[in-house]
Amino acid sequence: MNEDKKKGFSDAFLTDDLVVRPLKGKNVEACLFYLDGMTDARRLEEEVVKPLVVVGTNVVADEEGLLSAVSFSGTVKAVEEKEAVEGVAAGDAALLLGNKFFLLSTRKSNSRSVTEPPTTTVVKGPREGFVEDIKTNMVLLRRKIRSNKLTYKKLTIGTVTATTVVLAYVDGIAPLSVVDAVKERLAEIEIDGVPDSSYVAKMIEKRPYSLFRQIGNSEKADVIATKLLDGRVAILVDGSPIVLTVPFLLIEDFEDSQDRYKKPSLVTFSRLVRSFGVFFALFLPAAFVAVQSHQYQILPLQLMITILNSTGGIPFSPTLEMIVALLLFEILSEASIRMPKPVGMALSVVGAIVLGQTAVEAGFLSSITVLIVAMSGIGIYTVPDQVSVISTLRMFLVVAAGLLGIYGLLLYSLAILAYLSDMSSFGIPYLSPFAPIEQNDLIDALIKKNVSDNPLRPFSHRLDNKTRLKSRRIL
Repeated sequence: MNEDKKKGFSDAFLTDDLVVRPLKGKNVEACLFYLDGMTDARRLEEEVVKPLVVVGTNVVADEEGLLSAVSFSGTVKAVEEKEAVEGVAAGDAALLLGNKFFLLSTRKSNSRSVTEPPTTTVVKGPREGFVEDIKTNMVLLRRKIRSNKLTYKKLTIGTVTATTVVLAYVDGIAPLSVVDAVKERLAEIEIDGVPDSSYVAKMIEKRPYSLFRQIGNSEKADVIATKLLDGRVAILVDGSPIVLTVPFLLIEDFEDSQDRYKKPSLVTFSRLVRSFGVFFALFLPAAFVAVQSHQYQILPLQLMITILNSTGGIPFSPTLEMIVALLLFEILSEASIRMPKPVGMALSVVGAIVLGQTAVEAGFLSSITVLIVAMSGIGIYTVPDQVSVISTLRMFLVVAAGLLGIYGLLLYSLAILAYLSDMSSFGIPYLSPFAPIEQNDLIDALIKKNVSDNPLRPFSHRLDNKTRLKSRRIL
């Protein structure tokens, strides 16, 4: 065994958890390197150490000779010293035999068990959620798509963390142009570490400073599998339970993972409820401020009298009063999220009731303003992934309505629509199938079709293979 290589390898790690184990048998002299806790030491002892030292097998210093001497069930690869150092840092074991290094795949998995994701609970449908171990996540997708067409491409990102990133797509369905574009953007990332998939999402977005997200994500294996079958590309990051998908369209936020397992009529109703919820959450506070400050004449007389009686004596203008109310409830929401779960639930419910009632009794806010803010707050959560975006846009809409009334509301809305119309995600228009109009997808976006009535994949994704269902059999 080369003592210089042994010392050089040991000196490459300035850490106390590096295990350096010399192996001296009847016919072999070697040295084993691994990090304590990162490597399955028991497996190394049973499959590598005992065959070499106890049995005393004669070993030829190459991959074939090593595999014939040990009973190791993992991967054995002859590597250079630099690659051996990187492998040990990632959790593998390195064996120095003669003047050659061999990398043994013995990484120890300490990930949590596969459970239902806390952010996506379902009544119907699969409950398997991704975990922090990328190999487990790859297996979960394999179980959903048992085909040799499911393709994984591995990359390493992070000059310090050397995080494994896997590109997943279904060959023959996903457009190669999108796959190549994702690979190119991932290859351009130069950063010291990637602790979570959100880092990758921010780096491959076309407009990183936009309020609207351009990368989809999910913690459920069935959701990602369905998107892969629709021609999308998934990005798995080691250490993160959230898997990214591209291209991403705005309409996806109005869909729910349970929509695939419910009756189409019920799903259609749910989609309408979500759409109306977002509409009221976004425009109700601004519309109230606009008519109260500028266009009060369009209100019915009885309603106008009710509003005047409710807002009489309030020390703020309608615009400032609405902004104060929205800010108070935003602060309450942020506080309840960051508190421990039992305390946070009590704070969000009791705090909202006490704060609203006390503000009205003290003449700080009007009762109708508190009611509108509460209705708007409930509507926001019909689309959970857009809560932050809607909250921000709602505040700016209130300011625009306070300055110019209904005209300001319309101008700001048109500006948002123009901005969204100009956005795209890996070549796919962000507002598709509404802008531009894609007639084949338009009906299914509004009214959920039955699986048997929807034999084609979405036309908006520009797929070459559009056939999802070849035949329909009616018993």
